[in-house]
Amino acid sequence: MYPPGYRSDITFMGLFPTAIPKGEPVIGVAAVGSAEHTFTNIPPGTYYLLACEVRFGAHPLKALSQNYRAKADFPITFEAATTPDPVHLTMRMPLPEDPPITMNFPALLARYLPSPRKSQ
Repeated sequence: MYPPGYRSDITFMGLFPTAIPKGEPVIGVAAVGSAEHTFTNIPPGTYYLLACEVRFGAHPLKALSQNYRAKADFPITFEAATTPDPVHLTMRMPLPEDPPITMNFPALLARYLPSPRKSQ
């Protein structure tokens, strides 16, 4: 959830095996114009839910240091036959104690954003 009246451009959300991401998520999505998503087909395991926004036109050197982000306050465990309760995140600006966001955004954009259709 973003602050009232705020609309993000792209919100990346992912389930990571560690609290500080060290690569791509186990499962993730780049949501354009929306901050809600329901993951399906999640492999069994314990994960950390992290989210961050990328704004169109943001200066590349500031894009990941002045963006909204959020993380679940606890790890989430997925087992084969169970469905965990929904998790709601509150997006906020970075705090000094936050670890840097170093995910490879160009690769995530290419992987998770729908590709444009070719004109016929």
